Amino acid sequence: MTANVTLQLEDEQRALYHITLRTPHGTCTLAFSVTPKGALGFDNRQANARVCMERRLSRVLAAEMIRTARERVPGALCGRTPRGLAFELRAHYRAYRLGILRIHSVTAEMGATDPHAPDHDSNAAWFEHPVRGLPSTLRALFASRRPIP
Repeated sequence: MTANVTLQLEDEQRALYHITLRTPHGTCTLAFSVTPKGALGFDNRQANARVCMERRLSRVLAAEMIRTARERVPGALCGRTPRGLAFELRAHYRAYRLGILRIHSVTAEMGATDPHAPDHDSNAAWFEHPVRGLPSTLRALFASRRPIP
């Protein structure tokens, strides 16, 4: 989906941005942040988060978030693509809406896939390559299971 995008720096100190996506179906305004190391933060409690995720605007949002982070911090989000970041945004949003790991899903924190990058995100590679990351995810899930008493 295509959208007309307007980006505004709301708070320089916290690196908080407001983005407005205008489509033929309506307008959606959201906020996201960029850390000093270049990682992204997105609060799923925003009123328009649902609209963005349901209208498939997540890829447009992800592309703008990546571009903004890389302008602010050169080399940020190494290995990330709009497709992978959009997948992570949608997954965190769905987990939040379903109440899964609410403490981790309220705010989506997204960084680079490169383990040597200052903004490294340990699960970023999984979102960029979900099939490749599946074995380690399954191992972690089964390892955390408690024995039945």
